[in-house]
Amino acid sequence: MLTIEWEDCDKHEPLQGATLTIKAETPTDRGFLPFIAANPLEVIAKVYVGGTLFWQGCLDAENYEEPYQRSNGYVVTITFTDFG
Repeated sequence: MLTIEWEDCDKHEPLQGATLTIKAETPTDRGFLPFIAANPLEVIAKVYVGGTLFWQGCLDAENYEEPYQRSNGYVVTITFTDFG
């Protein structure tokens, strides 16, 4: 599941930033850490609608947290941003 949220801004502002949030279940403890530890500018999410690029952004690794509720099978949130 993914969600794209746009920031509130005035109509005269030239850019409107957005954030993409993906909730994913990790099969192992710290299963996404190699992905999160990569260079954020090299990890890009692209969303296509009807075959056309709708949105793209880079990994925002600073918002990544693991809940450590159990050793595997827990849901983590991975965030991407277009930096406005």
